[in-house]
Amino acid sequence: MTRGLLLGSAVAVLALIASVKLWEYAAQPGSFVGYDLVAYINAAQRLMSTGSPYSAQVLAGPVANIPDNVPIGYFYPPPVAQLFVPLAGVPYQTVAAAWIVLQLAAAAVVLPRVIPVGALGRRLLIVGLVGLASQPFQMALLGGNVSGWLAIAVGAMLVASAPGAGAVAAVATLVKLTPIPLLVTAVAARPSRTVAVATIVAICGVSALLNLQAWVDWVAVLPNILRNEMSTGGSNLSPAHLVVDLGLRGLAGVVELAVAGGFAIWALAYARIDRELSPRAVSVAIAATTFASSTMWDHYLAVFVPLTLFWWFRVGVRRRLWIVAGNGILGGLWLGLETYFWYRVLVLAAVIAFFAVVCTCEVLRSEPVPETELFRRAEAL
Repeated sequence: MTRGLLLGSAVAVLALIASVKLWEYAAQPGSFVGYDLVAYINAAQRLMSTGSPYSAQVLAGPVANIPDNVPIGYFYPPPVAQLFVPLAGVPYQTVAAAWIVLQLAAAAVVLPRVIPVGALGRRLLIVGLVGLASQPFQMALLGGNVSGWLAIAVGAMLVASAPGAGAVAAVATLVKLTPIPLLVTAVAARPSRTVAVATIVAICGVSALLNLQAWVDWVAVLPNILRNEMSTGGSNLSPAHLVVDLGLRGLAGVVELAVAGGFAIWALAYARIDRELSPRAVSVAIAATTFASSTMWDHYLAVFVPLTLFWWFRVGVRRRLWIVAGNGILGGLWLGLETYFWYRVLVLAAVIAFFAVVCTCEVLRSEPVPETELFRRAEAL
């Protein structure tokens, strides 16, 4: 009872902080709430009128990765635009509200399953605690992008069967290209390979039958998308941005590729060693996904939420301290510290350390932690 009251009180305090810092401005004119949905809705409207979801600017060449370009900046494969076609005429505010509610509902269903012990009420409180403390997760909910959905997908992959995790990896990659390390890792692991490939073939087949021209244009715009200009705003927490700030612009791409590629190779190694799409392989693959772009917005780090919930009950005290430190450093985002170079350096170090800690555990999907040990750790929470 005491722990439940403490958890409930902590959730209430964090909800108040999140409201004051972020959500109380959601209804005001010019708010960022659901802003990225403009890209998806406009893409759906273009798809209906021209047969292609891609704007003339994106078809012509790379564009700057800035908020002003959101209306023209649809950079995803065609399926997302196709899903928004039925919503193209729905008022924007309605779509934004539904987007937030649906994500909250999905998070409430999926993320408690990541926690291996305790009554549902307590697990929901823990999810609320971690989710409300995470500025990236809150920003993903508010901004209308797919980062919140990706975090929920990661949670599902961590606890699903191997074939189920493979299917989720395929869907995530077709929603947004950067999760391709998840798909490649799923294909590299035999238990998830067939379902992952079948999911890709099925979705692409149906999508192409609906709008073949959209896929032709996707092939045409992909080189432009890969060459999009990097954001120089403080919310870009990528290694490439730090390198540019140091005056080494020529090395930015190399550094970004080295970090993302290193994690991707690590994920493939785990898939081979574990002979399955193990939780640690998923964790390393999502690290590669996080660093896959030279613009790493703060909301990309929403994936910390499912990873924290999953690994907390499966690691020892020392690793827990690193998990707390990583999440604690991200707390500076609530204070707007990302405008400072030194803080972005600290965030990058914390993110790499966090992934290194959770990615060096040896929990396999087929070898769960013994129940007695899980309960002992839960009682120590």
